[in-house]
Parts: sequence; structure tokens; C-alpha cells
Amino acid sequence: MIIRQLDVGHMDNFCYLVGCEKTRKAVIIDPGAEVERIVSEAHKDGLDIQYIVNTHGHGDHTAGSASSRL
Repeated sequence: MIIRQLDVGHMDNFCYLVGCEKTRKAVIIDPGAEVERIVSEAHKDGLDIQYIVNTHGHGDHTAGSASSRL
């Protein structure tokens, strides 16, 4: 299992990238900001983002969820 914690946005929130080493499928948890960076980090690990999970509805945790890049 691949787990990466990313400090994103101007409020220093954490986004998590969790992926399977075997299938290379991944989930993004709380993509609040810096979508391009999140996607870049996933691609560095050869991961294909399949799902987005938001732990709650605050914009600093959900703002990136609507991006077509994820």
C-alpha cells in the first residue's frame, strides 16, 4: 500500500493519496487545493486516481473535488 500525506493550500490542510502497489489504483482524500500538484504526485508513483473521498464539507477540504483533473 502506498500512502502519501500532502500539505496543500494556504491553510496548511492535509490531503492523502492512498494507492495499491499491485493495481496502481488510488483514492484521494480531502483534495482541498493544489489539484495539479496532487495529480502530479499520483503520476510520480504511477497511480491512477479512481476515487475521491471527502471527510467533511468544508471548502478547504473539498475545493479540488470538482476538478476534471482528479
